[in-house]
Amino acid sequence: MINLLHIIPQEWWHTSAFIIGNRAALEELKKAIEEALESPSGVGSGEFYPKDREGYSVYIACVSEDEIEGVPLGYTDDATKSIGDTTDIPQWLIDKFIDMDKAKGELTL
Repeated sequence: MINLLHIIPQEWWHTSAFIIGNRAALEELKKAIEEALESPSGVGSGEFYPKDREGYSVYIACVSEDEIEGVPLGYTDDATKSIGDTTDIPQWLIDKFIDMDKAKGELTL
């Protein structure tokens, strides 16, 4: 069964985010979360598809409260952006994901 998963982020402050998927996708997401919680590097990943079947990777990181301060907010509406805000994932976190992919023999970033 194909991992069908939609992750719909918050548009605004205090609005809801949604994770919607079939059982196979939610099991794969659970596995990726467990991988991040259990691995020494604190990262995990899974492969998913939205309903249009255009595949994508989901990367998960278990970080400290201090580290999360450097991670961008995921709001999608332009009204929530301030001057100087960035949507860039910090390089130290991207490097962790790249190292994980290399160890798995994959490279999707």
